[in-house]
Amino acid sequence: DPEPKVHNKEKDGAEAKTAKAASVHKGNSNSIPETFGEYYHDMPKKSKEADKILLAGHFIQSKSDDNLFSTREASAALLEQGVKLSNSAVFIGQNEKAKHIIKISKGKFRVSKTGLEHIEELLTGQTEK
Repeated sequence: DPEPKVHNKEKDGAEAKTAKAASVHKGNSNSIPETFGEYYHDMPKKSKEADKILLAGHFIQSKSDDNLFSTREASAALLEQGVKLSNSAVFIGQNEKAKHIIKISKGKFRVSKTGLEHIEELLTGQTEK
């Protein structure tokens, strides 16, 4: 009876899609190294400050229970890598304007789908500039 097999395949496909969507929503935490240093190391040397804080925010978000990050947490992660940003809030603002992050509440942000795509482009070297 071939019908149940097809039905099972469709069900499995839907479950796989749901799992994939969940991992993207959570910020692809499977592909993110355990430490921010490893993650930051994959970034091109000539990256902009706004991109650096976006990457830091994404890392923190992927490891947090509420799937959010704060400007302070992102700045602290960069500082551990020896990167001192002149004004973190300005770079957060640039990311917000570019729709790379979404403000959830005062001082709390989430990387958007556009932001995730931008990070992917940065890390794979497929940038439009």
